[in-house]
Amino acid sequence: VSTQSTGMVQALSDFRVRGVKTNLPFLERVMHHPDFKAGNIDTTFIEKESAILLAPYEDKSRVLKTLKYLSEVMVNGTDIPGLQGKPGAMPISLPPIEM
Repeated sequence: VSTQSTGMVQALSDFRVRGVKTNLPFLERVMHHPDFKAGNIDTTFIEKESAILLAPYEDKSRVLKTLKYLSEVMVNGTDIPGLQGKPGAMPISLPPIEM
């Protein structure tokens, strides 16, 4: 594997974009594919390998997983013992502010 492709793989794995979908998982799969690494590809490569290259991708970001969990609990509630059900309105107590 060339230095350039090693650098590209590292750059793709280090790159983070939050809040929008990107083609980074696709590019990582292309770069790791054995035929691509060996240079044994042609213009039909993506079409022939679409099941692998275009498979659904689950984001492994802890931040996004945490946000997804919190939004799920806020909308649908939880089944954690002692906390079942949807969250209710929480009273907010603010300290007085002098003006």
